[in-house]
Amino acid sequence: MFDPIFRQVGERYRDVANFVKADVEQFYHLAAALGVMGTPTTVAFVGGQPVEVAPGFMTAPQFKAFVESVLGYARCR
Repeated sequence: MFDPIFRQVGERYRDVANFVKADVEQFYHLAAALGVMGTPTTVAFVGGQPVEVAPGFMTAPQFKAFVESVLGYARCR
């Protein structure tokens, strides 16, 4: 359900951000370290550090706002 939204918004921002998916069953240690309790969970990284976590499904406008927020944070650093 979230995959098409992730791809659509990711394509729109591909020149300013990287969008990567991780299989939490394969990378369970990463999921545990980030406190991921369910899927989908979106984690944004800036400079290699997690700066924002959004558990649960997001609509396209919500995900776009999430990305814009993280990009704003990255510009302020």
